Amino acid sequence: MAFFERRGETARLRELHDSSRRGRPQIVLLDGAAASGKTLLLEAFAEQAAGQGTVVLAAAGSPDRPAVPFDLLSRLVLSPALPATARRHAAALLAEPEPAGPAELARALGDLMTEAAADAPLLLCVDDLRHVDPASLEVLLALLRTPPATRLTAVLVERSQPGGEPPAFPAELLDRPDCHRLTVPPLSYAEVRAALSGKASESAAAAYHAISGGNPLLLGGLLADSATGTGSSGGTVSPFLAGRPDGTGSAGTGGGALRQVPDAEAFADEPVAGESFRQAVFACLFRWDRVTVGVARALAVLGRGCESLAAPHTLPAPLLTRMTGLDAAQVRHGLFALSSSGALAGGWFRHPVIHTVVLDSLVVEQRTRLHLAAARLLHEAGRPAAEVARHLVGAGRVEEEWTVEALQQAADRALAADRPDVARECLEAALRNCADPARRAGLTMALTRLRWRDQPSAAAWHLAPLQQDLFAGLLEPRYAPELVRCLLWHGRNTEAQTTYRWLLATDADASAAAADLRLHAPWLTPAGNPPGPIPGGAQESVRAGAGDRTDGAAGTDVLTDPDPGTADTDTGTADTDGSGTDRAAGDAESARRPASPDGRFRTGLLRSLATTADAGPEGAGGRMDEQTRAVLQTAAALATVLREGPGEEVVARAERVLAEHVPADDTVTALTSALHVLMFADRPDRAELWCRGLAEQAADRQAAAWQARFTAVRAAAVLRSGRPLEAERLAARSLELLTPHDWGVHVGLPLSVLVSARTLLGRHEQAAAVLEQFVPESMYRTPWGLAHLHARGHHLLAVGSAQAALADFRTCGELVTAWAIDSPVLVPWRSASARARLLLGEPEKARALVEEQLALPSAAAPRVRGISLRVLAATLPAEERPPLLRESVALLRRTGDLGEVVLALADLVAAHRALGDTAAAAPRERQLLRLAQATGLTERFLPPAADPAAPAARPAELTGLLSEAERRVAELAARGHTNRQISRRLFVTVSTVEQHLTRVYRKLHVSRRAELPAFF
Repeated sequence: MAFFERRGETARLRELHDSSRRGRPQIVLLDGAAASGKTLLLEAFAEQAAGQGTVVLAAAGSPDRPAVPFDLLSRLVLSPALPATARRHAAALLAEPEPAGPAELARALGDLMTEAAADAPLLLCVDDLRHVDPASLEVLLALLRTPPATRLTAVLVERSQPGGEPPAFPAELLDRPDCHRLTVPPLSYAEVRAALSGKASESAAAAYHAISGGNPLLLGGLLADSATGTGSSGGTVSPFLAGRPDGTGSAGTGGGALRQVPDAEAFADEPVAGESFRQAVFACLFRWDRVTVGVARALAVLGRGCESLAAPHTLPAPLLTRMTGLDAAQVRHGLFALSSSGALAGGWFRHPVIHTVVLDSLVVEQRTRLHLAAARLLHEAGRPAAEVARHLVGAGRVEEEWTVEALQQAADRALAADRPDVARECLEAALRNCADPARRAGLTMALTRLRWRDQPSAAAWHLAPLQQDLFAGLLEPRYAPELVRCLLWHGRNTEAQTTYRWLLATDADASAAAADLRLHAPWLTPAGNPPGPIPGGAQESVRAGAGDRTDGAAGTDVLTDPDPGTADTDTGTADTDGSGTDRAAGDAESARRPASPDGRFRTGLLRSLATTADAGPEGAGGRMDEQTRAVLQTAAALATVLREGPGEEVVARAERVLAEHVPADDTVTALTSALHVLMFADRPDRAELWCRGLAEQAADRQAAAWQARFTAVRAAAVLRSGRPLEAERLAARSLELLTPHDWGVHVGLPLSVLVSARTLLGRHEQAAAVLEQFVPESMYRTPWGLAHLHARGHHLLAVGSAQAALADFRTCGELVTAWAIDSPVLVPWRSASARARLLLGEPEKARALVEEQLALPSAAAPRVRGISLRVLAATLPAEERPPLLRESVALLRRTGDLGEVVLALADLVAAHRALGDTAAAAPRERQLLRLAQATGLTERFLPPAADPAAPAARPAELTGLLSEAERRVAELAARGHTNRQISRRLFVTVSTVEQHLTRVYRKLHVSRRAELPAFF
């Protein structure tokens, strides 16, 4: 263990001690900044002197024992270095009830020392002179004024005193020729380099010196953390510090090892400021005086950026003076002491760990007081709101009105700088400080918007109070549309409708607000929900004005004005009581339809969108901002694509919205809807490209909810491009960014993509696991519920549960018919129902459904028509299938939906083989396998490896292996019956059905229910 070398200072002490050995007593005052290495230097010198035969008497002042009379003298004269008789005599002198005066006692003790050191020089070492008890100090100074006639060297250590406080060492003694001041400076770069010699690179010395500032205590901690070889970082405790009440003598706090060079084979070239460095900083705090600690804490709270106000050359430093209650001289002393000890560089803490440790040393009350003082002073000085707000947040609750304005300004600027975490802290602090109810309502709304960016569920509990504030006139009506959107997100449709109707009844300029909500009407709200009562007595005004408006806001209420013919639609599911029959009364697939296809877009929810599409954004009337204009442009594009199908104009309109707007609270819905327009327009490739960029922007703005929404839409676009593996990954990612609970009713989007992707990949158990996740019941009254139902229906088809799948598809049809948004571009429920009918052995009903879908105006969309033709082909004789399937493949290729292309190609290959046309089947089959590999569907379409020498078994041969009971169960399962339905039909238990199916799968060499129809 090597000490940091102090060659110049050690040489000077040795020179003075040699002089005293020759009979000329010497007094040395060691001073310097706290933790500059004075004690270490004294300890090293005393050790050397003792080794040369000098009698060493050493003790240190204690800050916790200043009132114990003769505490230091007792420890000095009772040292084992003195003979026992001298110690007994000294103890008797100090123990007298009425001790002699200082001068007399000093002479007596001096005589004892002279006698004890008759044969050897005497070294008297006193550390921390300012903490010596007054009685001992008085005797000690008297002894030094008339030193005994002996070879005495007295070395006393004193730190720089706070401004205005007198030094413990009297100035007149320094005028004597036998008294010398020796100042201990910080370690120089050369000394640090010498300490690292051979154990780190030359360039590393500069880094160690820069971080430690030459402070031996800090350097020791830094070296202990940066040691890379073996060796002990411990060390012996200084005899001057052992047993100190402040604990600074323990190795754990830096009294020993941290002030020495740790044993190590090498030190890292990049210094590590770890726990040892932290402890070294804490040790410095113990050594600094009260004034220096107060200034350090005030500066730490004040924060970086204010160092120009607190730099040592800035006189005075008014902020620190007023924050600490100290006078200017004391503040100057504190800043100088901090700089001299290496804690500050350029007016600020030399290393972040030093700043953190100083802050951590504050108790809550101290930190609160300093933050509040800083906030007031910075506010009075006209500093930026962000600086003031940081201290107001740290101060806690401050019931002063000016603080609310400052915090709100800081929140706005933080949001503009994409710092939502800072904005949230400011808004929460403003709410704590605000007493005005109206202003509190606005702050709560701002906080709700902010929380919505990353955790909508956390913001949901604000919605009911905000609605009450709105109705009471405390919240401005301009916030009503956003409140409606938030309520709809969580499926609170009745509250949303009530809020919207209140807005129309009370706001004189509600047309722009109504336009702002047009997208949310068809996407988030069922038209058939009855409206609730309007608060505030506005019910009659709504009724009176409903027929008078011509702006499309009221009279065509997008939230509460359902098609009269569809408001009471029954949306029940199919009968599944085990009879195997559907509901008797006329199929729901063709019931409750308007007289003409176009008529469905002139009633109910899409009436507003269709009006927008015809009249353009300006047709909404009223004043509107860019965000509202974006909503209207997207609404027009959405209405057009759902009503008429894809077109270049609708694609251009959607991409114009995407190009002209960035993600923001008011634009996210318009942007996501524009992305859906691109998908509905058979441009999933463009949608994916836009999603990627928008998700990156949302991530940059720390808006997890926006990022999750764009990622989920991207997953849907990727799925439509025929990449189910990537779609699965993206959908799962969106659910990581935003929990299912936070997704609200929108959770149907990522879940439906997950189910669809896994069903397409043949991972039916994993798809079933997704379907078991809880979803809000209100989701099924939204288009996201439609997507979930549609995906679940396809999963049920894949596992052979045709009856249950048909029920889901029929429910989709009933809902879109009731909402008057029945478009196969949105959800092709008829072709899906037709597939279920085919599995149930009802090709005529299946054909009727597909033909009905093909007759719709929007069915001309390539993807819709391609899917429809594929299903229609399955209802026809084998010889009529290939032409329809070839057209289906060609159309689906145009849309980029390779997944659907694979399915259509598979049907085309099967049709050619059924006709015995192997020449036509072979090239198609090769295309199928290539596409299956490209889309990740290889396992689904590549046949399992088999023995090439074994003849392929024909279905008839395999089914002949089944028993009669197994055959009956297998036939019903192939037709789509569930296990429970089969058990009821055959009067057996469900367990028996499962056992039969297990044996059927084994005998037929299949692994799932969906493969059974090929055998029966």
